[in-house]
Amino acid sequence: MVQQHRNSFRIIGDILNVARAFGRDGVNITYLIRHANIPYNRFTRVAEQLIKAGLIEERIDESTHKYIITEKGMEYLRSYESFKSVAEAFGLDL
Repeated sequence: MVQQHRNSFRIIGDILNVARAFGRDGVNITYLIRHANIPYNRFTRVAEQLIKAGLIEERIDESTHKYIITEKGMEYLRSYESFKSVAEAFGLDL
């Protein structure tokens, strides 16, 4: 089986899905990068974009960084999942 690299949309969807699972409590960076399967250096670049776009918030308590999905992030995720379903119905893989 040929391993296909994830595109930016899929990576963003994976990050937002992990953050959504933790709700308003937020998810720490270690758990997030492990479960979204993204290297730390790539995550920091993507997280910066997501924060600027208002899709996630970063909370820093003492030495802990936590990421929280925003309502705008939830809206993005719903649209992404809907589009993904339509694409898959046509035999396309995002």
